[in-house]
Amino acid sequence: MHAINPGLRTSFPQLAMDLVSRREQIGLPVGLRLRAAMYLSREARLAGPIHSYRVLTRSEAYPSQAEIYFSPLAWVLTIDAPASVFEIQEWAAADDWSLYADDVTRVDLRMLTRTFPLIHTPQPSLDEWVSLTNDDIAPILVGDVQPW
Repeated sequence: MHAINPGLRTSFPQLAMDLVSRREQIGLPVGLRLRAAMYLSREARLAGPIHSYRVLTRSEAYPSQAEIYFSPLAWVLTIDAPASVFEIQEWAAADDWSLYADDVTRVDLRMLTRTFPLIHTPQPSLDEWVSLTNDDIAPILVGDVQPW
């Protein structure tokens, strides 16, 4: 996710140093959250920082620092925000998953989280949402993954 959003290096320098040094246990900084959900679609998406806000029907926020939608999972690095889509849809809190050592290759998801929603689209509909991005720092790559 640091490759998708290079600004994370300056916003969270300790996290970047921990990742580069391959520290055994890496905790997320205060205010930064890693969320996960089931995503069963052929469309893959990688995107940098995008902040979207629902403005018509109800107040919701989609504050993404980096996101990876690649079946079977969706991962979003987000910041704490009121009325976040990730809280409303009950995305799994994966904040502590980075504390597992490199040698842990298998863990039953039921042991890690009580909620694991199925997400159908990578991003909120643009009909009801306003999205804020920066072309210089927010790459967005979208494509279909073909079955083998």
